[in-house]
Amino acid sequence: MSTYGEEMIALIEARVQLRNVTRALEQCNEGVSKAVLEAVAGHATSMEEYLLTLTCEFRDNYKLLSDRQRSYEEQTKAILKRFADKDVGSHAPPDLPGFVWECIVHLENVSDFIGPGAHYKTCFDGPLDAANGQLRSELARLRGTNITVSFRAK
Repeated sequence: MSTYGEEMIALIEARVQLRNVTRALEQCNEGVSKAVLEAVAGHATSMEEYLLTLTCEFRDNYKLLSDRQRSYEEQTKAILKRFADKDVGSHAPPDLPGFVWECIVHLENVSDFIGPGAHYKTCFDGPLDAANGQLRSELARLRGTNITVSFRAK
């Protein structure tokens, strides 16, 4: 299981990769129509802004969550040690504290991301699908082929 911090590091890496794609489109775009480049850049901006909201929320809450994560780990070790030290034949495993998770799910952007995902779908997933479709169609145009672009069902 990953910690909140580890997940956010992966998110930051995704942001860097998205920026690299944007830079590549800016530099290697010979033959690509201006309209497609502008549309894809707009989609990339939307996705980057979405990722920025998550990373800013992480930055603003990291210290509190990190401290609670350390406390959670120590409490969990103690609870599990007590459980392991007794005869567990008929005992169910203990309930572990949920205070870190409770803090995380109350973060506005993370809550949407792990929950209904309306903001995620509008600001990241939808633009990703649109950019993907536009780039595939443009590639087909440049190659002189005809492809049908389909979007994932939501």
